[in-house]
Amino acid sequence: MKTRIEAAKKAAAGATAPEDKDKEDKEKDEAEETTADAQQASEDVAEVPDPDLDKLLEVSPKVIWRHLGRMTHRDAVQQFGQRMVRGMQPMDSTGNERIKIEEPKPSTLEFLRSAVAALGESDPECESKGPPEDAPKSAPDSKECPGAESPSLEAAKLFALRCVAEGRSMSLPSATALRLYLSSGGADSLHARCNAALTALCSNVPLSNEQEALVPFVTQLELGLEALPSQRGTQFLGLNFSTSSGTLSEVLKGEIGNGSFYPGGLLLWRGCTSVTSDPMLAKKLAQGEKGVALVLKIRSNTSRDVSAFAPASDLGERLFPPRRFFRVSGIFALTDMELRSGLAMSGHVHSLLEAFGTPDLSRIGGGSALSWEDACGRRAACVVLDEEEQAPTSAL
Repeated sequence: MKTRIEAAKKAAAGATAPEDKDKEDKEKDEAEETTADAQQASEDVAEVPDPDLDKLLEVSPKVIWRHLGRMTHRDAVQQFGQRMVRGMQPMDSTGNERIKIEEPKPSTLEFLRSAVAALGESDPECESKGPPEDAPKSAPDSKECPGAESPSLEAAKLFALRCVAEGRSMSLPSATALRLYLSSGGADSLHARCNAALTALCSNVPLSNEQEALVPFVTQLELGLEALPSQRGTQFLGLNFSTSSGTLSEVLKGEIGNGSFYPGGLLLWRGCTSVTSDPMLAKKLAQGEKGVALVLKIRSNTSRDVSAFAPASDLGERLFPPRRFFRVSGIFALTDMELRSGLAMSGHVHSLLEAFGTPDLSRIGGGSALSWEDACGRRAACVVLDEEEQAPTSAL
């Protein structure tokens, strides 16, 4: 009898042992998770804010005064057209693209120094303040505020302060970067230098020392774009080219460095490309000179509305982040009906559709896609592009 009782006790102990073990393991896992959460919370609390952030709050009224009245609305439209041309750098996907590497968020001092480098030493507006004559030579990590005598940078800092105060931006560096980027567009400008750096970062071409100095600025610019909501709809880009044949043949075939627009082809835009939500503005910019006119009608999901950061908010400017891929859907005649198809009208103002499908342009306004030979022989055309969410595996 005693033997049977001992056997029953052993059996009961053996049956409950796994349950106790599972319970202990569960309690141990919960304790580890609690410890990890506590460590993360302590790290967040102990995170020290950027000590140089107050430099973005220091704005010189004397320098700001020199910047006032420098740009008219006509100048803003002209620069917007220049940003369209220089920001659009499509290229047929060939598999020679560099895999994107996430750059660390720059500190305020790194961003300001990079902004001064992006403005360029030859830029008359960039006059960095040096140390006093009797002061010792500063080390490379000096805390002296870079660009303290740059009217463009000081004006951008003041604009960023207003944006944060109005709730349009949560970051002073991002608002400053966007303002500087959208306030230039010439051949020797901050916009051109940044797009050259973005192109080099996207390709296998080694970066020059000047481009390396721009990495913190373009990193902050990308962070600012990513913080803005994506716009789903149709955007437009107007281009004007001078060709030897007087037709769009060289442009559509990619003989002038902008990629081939043959239907079905894949294009890569390496830089941050400026577009507009107004089709008539894009057409006006495309037909503003004596060359051939090309308007790109872009159906996309990733553009950002940056009109609030641009000098002229009525232009409806949008920006595409770097590394955007587009598929050529077709080539059509450049008419107002083709440009407006697929758009909603509200109070005589073009607004983007929240949801859209691929419209059959052959059934709207009697238009139909042009043949390749017909398109190449024209002086004006509209190319429809559809954005692809990611690059094919072979293109990376």
